Amino acid sequence: ESAAVEAAPKKADQAESAAVEAAPEKAAEESASKDDSFSVKLIDKDGNTRVVKAHKGRRANGLIRIVCGMAHIAFEACTDQMKFILNNKKVIHPKDSLAELGLVGNDVVRMMLKTTKPKRL
Repeated sequence: ESAAVEAAPKKADQAESAAVEAAPEKAAEESASKDDSFSVKLIDKDGNTRVVKAHKGRRANGLIRIVCGMAHIAFEACTDQMKFILNNKKVIHPKDSLAELGLVGNDVVRMMLKTTKPKRL
């Protein structure tokens, strides 16, 4: 009985892999739509870039950690000294939700040094 149960998933996996080989473009589109993943380009303070996959259900914390790692800066120091700009328009914070930020794919997160405003007298 258990052998029959084990054989059924193997056959299903073989059928799926054959379908994936037959239509790789279609399979890639389906997997992207199922898991809500998209590409995000990360740029650190030195201009180094990396393209990573992100998921809508996550927070910006993971992306910011990756950018800080690219710049070889500890996360706490990085978030204190740097700001992170989405598509050259909006400042993002680690606790921001990627879905609420409206990321759809091919977005850019750029790390920049925080500037202090001069105090008025």
